[in-house]
Amino acid sequence: MLRTLPQHQSSSSSATNGRKKIRLSGNPRPYSTGVATLDDFSAPSEDSGPAMVLITVGILPKVFDSSDYNDPVDPSPRYSWKNGEVEFVERRLQTANLVFSVEVNPTGPILELIDTAFVEHCSKQNINFLSPTPASANAQLFMTPNNLGWMLAGPRGRSGNRTWVEDPKCLTQFTFTVSALRASPYNNTPNYLGEGIFIFIVPRLRNLFGPIDCLFDPPTRRPDHVLTHKCFARRVLHPILASLSDEANPTCGSSCIRTDAGLVSALASTSAMQEHIDLTCPLPSIDSDDSDDDVHSRKFPEVEVLIDQLIAEGLPPLEPAPRSGQILTRAAHRRQWQEENARPSTIPSVASFVACPLLLSLMDSASVSVKPRSFIPGGPIDLTLRALPGAGANSLSAWQNHMAEIHGPSTDEVLILTAASVDAGARALITYCIWLQSVRQPPGVKLKEVLQEQFPTPRPTLVGPYTDVALFGLRVHIGPGFGKGPRAEVLARAVAIVMADAIYWTDCDKYKTLRLHPSLSPVPRRSSFLKAVGLIFLLHFLHVGAPIPASPFMFSALFNGRQTACRFDLDFLTRFISRDSLAYIKKFHSTAADKPLYTSQDEDCAEYQYLLNIPGFDPSLISPTRSEEEHEGICTSIISFITFGAMDIQCRPEFLAITDGFNVAIEPFGEYDQVHHVLEWLNGPQWFETPCRELIISMYDVGIKAVSDVLSRIIFSETNGESDPWNENAETIGLIRQFLTHYLTGQGHPYIPGRVLEALGIDDRNPHDPLVRVRLFMAVITGSVNLPVEPVWALKVNVIHDWNEDFPRGQDFGPEAKASFQSCFKTVSITNNASLRRMLLSEMPLEGFDTKFGQWFHGQALSSRESYTAA
Repeated sequence: MLRTLPQHQSSSSSATNGRKKIRLSGNPRPYSTGVATLDDFSAPSEDSGPAMVLITVGILPKVFDSSDYNDPVDPSPRYSWKNGEVEFVERRLQTANLVFSVEVNPTGPILELIDTAFVEHCSKQNINFLSPTPASANAQLFMTPNNLGWMLAGPRGRSGNRTWVEDPKCLTQFTFTVSALRASPYNNTPNYLGEGIFIFIVPRLRNLFGPIDCLFDPPTRRPDHVLTHKCFARRVLHPILASLSDEANPTCGSSCIRTDAGLVSALASTSAMQEHIDLTCPLPSIDSDDSDDDVHSRKFPEVEVLIDQLIAEGLPPLEPAPRSGQILTRAAHRRQWQEENARPSTIPSVASFVACPLLLSLMDSASVSVKPRSFIPGGPIDLTLRALPGAGANSLSAWQNHMAEIHGPSTDEVLILTAASVDAGARALITYCIWLQSVRQPPGVKLKEVLQEQFPTPRPTLVGPYTDVALFGLRVHIGPGFGKGPRAEVLARAVAIVMADAIYWTDCDKYKTLRLHPSLSPVPRRSSFLKAVGLIFLLHFLHVGAPIPASPFMFSALFNGRQTACRFDLDFLTRFISRDSLAYIKKFHSTAADKPLYTSQDEDCAEYQYLLNIPGFDPSLISPTRSEEEHEGICTSIISFITFGAMDIQCRPEFLAITDGFNVAIEPFGEYDQVHHVLEWLNGPQWFETPCRELIISMYDVGIKAVSDVLSRIIFSETNGESDPWNENAETIGLIRQFLTHYLTGQGHPYIPGRVLEALGIDDRNPHDPLVRVRLFMAVITGSVNLPVEPVWALKVNVIHDWNEDFPRGQDFGPEAKASFQSCFKTVSITNNASLRRMLLSEMPLEGFDTKFGQWFHGQALSSRESYTAA
């Protein structure tokens, strides 16, 4: 990124001028990483010589697309130059006396070599890695970058011990330039760390590499040289590049930077890197302040002017990538550059992967080892399937029926997965899991071992490919450290949540949101969390097929509801909500239950006004002293509104992904004039008649689609079966099944065909619906008019034999004993006595006619439904 070379400014000067900070583009980081204000930017003094160019080399492997977060409203363009053009750009920027940053993206074993070289260099320079806990700062533990969340290891102070800085956010008050440190007094900021070599390495995202900024200042440094952390990069990377370069191994000092070819050119021309270089250029507004002429003694050219000059001097014109209104990822730049240069890359790109749900067959099998061999964006996935010792010859037969087969050496079967052999429903989730294995797991780890790591014991029961895709995708995408891992019943629970009758939604701005009223009901209803999260996971993991950046809040709400929200990691919130909201959350949460949350209800009371702006929240009803449960519920509700409501998160990429994915899911079911928010579809009972429910039923329905689906799940049992004077109990049960089948397959109402079914609460839009009686029957059994969609369910019909009476005389309709229905257990009890047997033997079921048994059974169902309250 282009910026002027900073010199030291006192912390008071930086704070009082209040100029806008420059936004540093790049991957998201959990902490602020030394953003300097424009007041820190000044021209070099006459005594210090000409300006110098700071080249920051970032070692960044590929980051999964959805992990790249760039503010969609950030107007900064991104320019990229390739190989030979970089040296020209470097020289031109040096002439312009500007500081810029270049990011090099190596892949594969290069990262391991960099780790080794980095450790060796630090060892020679007496630089110690410290454990990422302050308590062990004096232990001087030597760790590799792969195992360390990188922090700041300061120089040795007067006491001889290195200074440990736990939170990099406190480093934003000064810039990391050796000249600024040396120019300031020893006992003042920023030189309180003392003289000597120091390293600043930002914390890494998801255990991946972050940019390496290492500053050194050898005694021989001359004013016209670039800052000598460039020397460090050459010293560290040179052992890797030595075989590809004719240059001798430079020594640490001024000689290593007095070369015609700069470090950037050396890296870009190295075949080991095989990557282009991005030059990220924000557009700072560098103006002149008449009251501060010593800081802005001369104007520096704007980025756009500099780009025009570069093009005029021979650089091919480059169009800046559009940044307004969309998320720009490094992967998109890489793919565009690869298409222009027709050179494949070995960096995996999940967006262009194909996935095969047949990998699910390996999840429960220990006979096959899966190991990815190479990934080419847009191309096939090259997997090696190796039959383990003792496995049968048919271990891979399921694969050979679906994919092209290429015989490899020994017992290997190399299978090329193409789009034609992929189930569209699975999408890229399984592929992403395999890619995750390739970058995070040691070689040779079987896929089943990875699954055993991810899932708890016992493993979830397989009921179909979507179940495993959703479970596995849910676990790996949320990542280690977030939540407690998925549970086997996640989909069954999510389906039950979505199909629940309860409504917990309210109007919020332009869409529906959770109806949480902490002032009226201090502890929010858990079902409101579960309903929303269940629907979101279903839509994305079952239908859209693309993983979303699922937040820990969503995951914890799905499994733990309100109990987890107050203990929820606030570091996550710092990336998604405003600082003011975070400050209020922390303040409310730290307030004791016997202390008031606000001091007054006046307009100048910021706490009261903040609570007042939360939709559905009436802070005047909050008592000054609260019980622990009430206090926890209030804090939970505040967090819920802010993270899942309309206050801070509605414009974030995560929230937009949910909305966009929902609209993609409902697109096949019709044209819509407006964009629907995912929560709008849960407003009222009408939701069950929307395409959203049809979508879920059509994609994930192992429930009732025909009468046979009910009959196949009926399990008959007997009570008092030994009492059988005519030895005809078995025949009676057969007749009950026959008459029950005849009743369920009939159309319309058993009394008057086409009659409105008041007990069902539905009209007769389709009086010939073959499932109309099934709906009534299952409504009584399940307590809901919606047909069951649980993965596993069964209906138990218990026949109670009672032969204590003789055949009745003069009775025309049914036995005196009523049928009983128990919805909680999906059971129905029918008493088999002389009256029932006479009714079964009095007629034969005829097509188009209702039997007496059917009329009696229907009346039993209606009477039970009218007096039944759903549990």
